[in-house]
Amino acid sequence: MLRLHSRRALLMGAAAVTVASTPEPASSPASSAHKLPIYPKEETVLVVEAAPSRLELEIRRARLAATEQYLRAHATVRQGVERWIGLESRVESRLKSLKARDESLTPGALYAGVAALTGSVLARNRALPIRVLLPPTLLLASLPYFLPRTSANVAAYARELERAHFPQLAEQHESLEKQTRGAWTSASASVHGVGATVQDRVRWAVGETQRATGLRLREALGWAEKEGPKAVEKAENEVKGVFESAKKEGKELVESAKKEGKELVDAAKKEIEELRKSK
Repeated sequence: MLRLHSRRALLMGAAAVTVASTPEPASSPASSAHKLPIYPKEETVLVVEAAPSRLELEIRRARLAATEQYLRAHATVRQGVERWIGLESRVESRLKSLKARDESLTPGALYAGVAALTGSVLARNRALPIRVLLPPTLLLASLPYFLPRTSANVAAYARELERAHFPQLAEQHESLEKQTRGAWTSASASVHGVGATVQDRVRWAVGETQRATGLRLREALGWAEKEGPKAVEKAENEVKGVFESAKKEGKELVESAKKEGKELVDAAKKEIEELRKSK
């Protein structure tokens, strides 16, 4: 009996030792699946993309092409508007620069318009070229009289444009203008000379008639009072002319004397140097 009890006790102790020494089994996947993770996991979203059809692709291309054409047209229209605005500003500034500051346009422009209308009225029963050319001719002819400074500015600007774009025509225009001015000055001088000669002859005839008859024709015509100041002015001008001519002659004589003196001094210096060299 004692042996049986001792064997049972030994078996029980060995079983307890084996149970204590055996390692714990690893946690099963089912138990780990129920445990919550430390960081939250992102939920995966499945997106199903449908492949576009051929019709959709063509519609997309057409829409993109239409949008591109619209943007191009909008850009061109915007550029045109900007150019037009710039042209308007340039024209406005040019018109402001052409207008004279101390000259009002209100009466002068109206008078020039009346002159043009007068030309159209005068030429209404004439030939077609006269009806076409007479109103603008009268307008251009009246502008320098009613608006002299503004018309001068316009003429200067027209000459600048002509020189910039048509240089040959500008040269011909300048040469023609010079010839016209020369002809006008010569004609005015000849007319003035003829008038002076006629006036001198008339005065001579009046003087001879006054001497022969004894009538005071000069006093009756009022020439005596006019001839007195004119004679004084003429004498003063003659005296001034003589004084200026004498002054010029004196300056010329002084300059010639200075030149001769310098030449004599230079010649004397040369002779002295030659004498020194010969010694």
